[in-house]
Amino acid sequence: MKQKRTKSTLFAFLLPVLLFSTCAPGEETGLPAGKYPMTFTAQVDGLTATRATSDNSWAGGEEVAIQIGSEVKKYTAASGGNLTVASSGAPFYWQNTSDITVSAWYPYSAEKPAADALTVKADQSQSDNYQLSDHLEADNATVTFADPALTFKHRTAKVIVTLKAGGGVTDISDATVKFLNQTGVDGGGTEVTPKTTSSTIYTALLIPQNMKDKKFISVTLSDGNGGSNTYYYTPTQENEANLQGGKQYTYDITVKNGSLEVTTNTSSPQWQGGNDETVTGTEKQNN
Repeated sequence: MKQKRTKSTLFAFLLPVLLFSTCAPGEETGLPAGKYPMTFTAQVDGLTATRATSDNSWAGGEEVAIQIGSEVKKYTAASGGNLTVASSGAPFYWQNTSDITVSAWYPYSAEKPAADALTVKADQSQSDNYQLSDHLEADNATVTFADPALTFKHRTAKVIVTLKAGGGVTDISDATVKFLNQTGVDGGGTEVTPKTTSSTIYTALLIPQNMKDKKFISVTLSDGNGGSNTYYYTPTQENEANLQGGKQYTYDITVKNGSLEVTTNTSSPQWQGGNDETVTGTEKQNN
């Protein structure tokens, strides 16, 4: 009998402990104030981040705005994509384990820039100007206590030009590529110089806009006599260069004597995807 009473007493003691441990922290009574700082895992369109945001990853040190309710705080990204409050700042804290609604954007600013206020750098071939032209957002995202992940989307469009020689042109090593008639260029200009990832590949981040019937891409080559020739690509179809945020546009351009032959593809496995659209056409030199 004595042994039986001992077991009953022990069970009675453990029961409330077991019941409490089956509940998530704060599920009934809330979490202790100031004990659970909010941190987040930053992803870019569902891809875990590891290097630089323009390539769907984080380098580390990027400053990100986190908004909960009407309050905005500065968080800093680590190279693995973890977001913690910036040094000397006070983080948001979990009050309970209920889901929360979070908006976030990069680069940090006290207010999220409107779409028509976004800008990109004019010369993205210089220093970090390409990376500084990237804009990310996560709007009204539902974040859970168990998995505080934020998925960001690019607000700019990525445009890639690949050059090759043909049709009477043998040397394109000195080619200069520019994107023309652009809106949202820092400093008020209308031209963007892309970064060069090889002698024939040029990449830029551009503000969403439709370039139909506008001179869009220029390719300038030396004429071998101290002068130069400039060729222009002007899209003529509605979706040929309808640049949208988060999509990647690739233009394979064959430079010929007097014209450009352009093949367009907006399939985007690296960025946020898009419809496969292939358009082939020839744009003549337009002086």
